[in-house]
Amino acid sequence: MKKFLLIVLSLMLVFMFSCSGKNNSADDGIDVTGYERMTLEKQSGKDYKILQLTDIQIIDVKQLPYEGRLTAGDIAKWPDRDTCAFNLIRELVSAESPDFIVLTGDNVYGQFDGDGSNFKALVDLMDSFDIPWSFVNGNHDGETVVNYGGVDYECGKGMKWQAEYVEQNTENCLYELGAETMGSGNFTVNLTENGKIAYTFVMMDTHGCDMAAGMNAEQIDWYESEIRKASKVRYGKGDLSAGVVPSFMFFHHPMRQHYLAMLKYSNTDRGFVSADGKLLNNGDYGANMESVAYFQSNALWERIQELNSTKGVFVGHNHCNNTSIMYEGVRLTFGNKTGTYDSWYQQGGTRITIKDGTGDFTVEPIYSSGSKYGNR
Repeated sequence: MKKFLLIVLSLMLVFMFSCSGKNNSADDGIDVTGYERMTLEKQSGKDYKILQLTDIQIIDVKQLPYEGRLTAGDIAKWPDRDTCAFNLIRELVSAESPDFIVLTGDNVYGQFDGDGSNFKALVDLMDSFDIPWSFVNGNHDGETVVNYGGVDYECGKGMKWQAEYVEQNTENCLYELGAETMGSGNFTVNLTENGKIAYTFVMMDTHGCDMAAGMNAEQIDWYESEIRKASKVRYGKGDLSAGVVPSFMFFHHPMRQHYLAMLKYSNTDRGFVSADGKLLNNGDYGANMESVAYFQSNALWERIQELNSTKGVFVGHNHCNNTSIMYEGVRLTFGNKTGTYDSWYQQGGTRITIKDGTGDFTVEPIYSSGSKYGNR
C-alpha cells in the first residue's frame, strides 16, 4: 500500500462522513472540518497483525565520534549492520508477515551515524518489505553532538534531516514530523474497516536527546484532541457520549505506570512475570532485568484513564525488560529489543494482533534464536 493511497483513503473517509448527515462542526467543541489522517485499511474477515521492533540501534564502527568510543572487542562484535540487527529484522518480517510494522525508537545510534548512512540503510530495508511501517524517535536517534572529556564532537544528522529523507525516499512509511513545539514525530494513523475508523494508532515523541524524557502539556492536549476527533468522525460526537474509538500508543520511554505495573509481581520493578517467558492466563508475561527508566507521567495517565480509549501502550528503551502487564485497564508492554548492540536480555520482536470482529487484541513476545527463550 503506497503512501498516496493511504492519503486518498483518509480523504474518502472525510467525504463519507460529510455525506452521512452528521455534524462535523465544533458545536461540541470538536471541529473535524477537513479532517485528514494517514489511514490503513483492515481486511474484513481477518485478524490484523502489528510487529513492534524496538531499540534496533544500528551502529557503524567506521563512524566513531571520537577515538576510543568503542574497544577493539566491540568493533569485532558489531562489524556491520547485518550482524547488528538487519538479519534479525529480515527473519522476523519473513516469519510474521505483518500488516503493519512499528519501530519504537532508538532506531539508529546517532553517535555512530555522522553521514546518515545507517539511517538511510535502515529506512531502505524497512521500505523494501513493501509493508506499511512507521516509527517514533528515541533518545539516540536525534544525536548530533556528543560530549566527551569536556569536548563536543559532531555526530548524527538529526531528526529533521531524517524526516526529510523519509518523505523523499519511501513509499510505505507513515511518518509526520508534527508541530515543532511538541518535539519530533507526534502524529496518528487510523486503521479503518469498511470505511469506518476501527483503531487509532497514536505515535508520540518522549524526547530525551536534547531535553529530559517525557511529554509536555501540549502533547497531552493534542492526544486528547486526536481521540475526540477520531471518535467524532466514527460516532458523530466529540464528547464521546456516542462511543470512543479504541487506540494504541507507541512511544520510546516507559511511563511511571510501567514501573508500578511490575509491583503486581515483585516488591521492586525488577523480577519475573513468567519465568519461562510465556503468557500467563491473564495475558501477562516477561521479565524486568533492569530498573524501569520511566518519566513522570501522571498527567498523561490521568488523561488516558479519562478518555478510556487507549487499550495498550508499547515502549522500548529498557533493553533488558520485556514485560507485558495489564494495569488499570491498559496493557503496558516493553517490546523485545531488536538487535545486538549494547546490553539486552531477550531479542526479537513483539506481536500485536487485533482480533477480527471483536476488536479485542493479544500481545505476544517473539524470541529470536539468540535469546534464552529462542523460538526461531
